[in-house]
Amino acid sequence: MAVTIDAHEFSLKFKTISESTIIELSNGKDSYQVLVKDFQHNMVKDTIEHIDFFEIERGKTLKTHVPVVLKGSAPGCKVGGTLEQKIEMLEIECLPKDLVETISVDISALELGSSIHVKDLATPPGVHILDALENTVVTVTRPKSEKAPAEEEGEEEA
Repeated sequence: MAVTIDAHEFSLKFKTISESTIIELSNGKDSYQVLVKDFQHNMVKDTIEHIDFFEIERGKTLKTHVPVVLKGSAPGCKVGGTLEQKIEMLEIECLPKDLVETISVDISALELGSSIHVKDLATPPGVHILDALENTVVTVTRPKSEKAPAEEEGEEEA
């Protein structure tokens, strides 16, 4: 179905809309709950030229992507490690009523050389992550110049 929306009004709200934000579109008599599926952005004019919406049906599961938001401060970074976020968006499946804007990941226990995988994430009830469980979400890597403790012991023995 083709719809026309006010470009100025939508552009003001578009900055806070993600792929997991449910939007209600109304034509006066009917209203539809939709997600933004795709859009075309004119970089020169800084305007949205076209938007594809996906209508959601109540009671039917939907698949979408939600951003991963890191919370806290990793102790491993304080001793020279580098925080690397490997996954910025997770694919989830849930009912529209269970849809979340973001998945928060607490990194306050990440030491040097440790990581958090998809299987370690706590999700709200009704939300199922579709990404592979062994995928790394975030890790604290050692500095390249630092040797692993096992390598240092081997050199001392030699």
